[in-house]
Amino acid sequence: MQPTTRRNVIRSAAWVAPAVVVVSAAPAFAASTTGTLTVALGNTRYGPAPIDPELSPTTILFNGFTITPSTNGSGPLTMVVTLGSGQPPFDEYPQTAPTGWTRVSPAGSTALTFQYVGGPVAAGVTIPFGPNGSDGSYFDEGGTTDSFALTVQSPGFTSESFSFTPLV
Repeated sequence: MQPTTRRNVIRSAAWVAPAVVVVSAAPAFAASTTGTLTVALGNTRYGPAPIDPELSPTTILFNGFTITPSTNGSGPLTMVVTLGSGQPPFDEYPQTAPTGWTRVSPAGSTALTFQYVGGPVAAGVTIPFGPNGSDGSYFDEGGTTDSFALTVQSPGFTSESFSFTPLV
């Protein structure tokens, strides 16, 4: 056994410090799991806007569109809608968000952002966007016959994206 000297204490500390760093870093890495958001499109489709069909704008007609998280979440669940051209989607319908959601982007934004207001998402609990059994429309492409991209996202989850293209 070596006598206790300043040199032996410093030499021992050099061996102990790296072990403490590794142990303290391990729990943070273990907690960084990512959940998934399973999106079911239902009968959702690209079609003529129900409010002004004679003007030939087209929209995404939501019907049975649902999102189901695989784990509990603590951050907001959002859906971001963009047009392929980068132009702002036309969004002047009286109903600008489906039940259980609110629109958080200002008018004229190049992306429409809807946020789920039902609280934190829970594992296995299905969240609808739009009606089930009838069509709901919340924006259109303003007569540009442009494609839409929808991205569903929430912190701690892998985001899901979909594209809806007009049948031209």
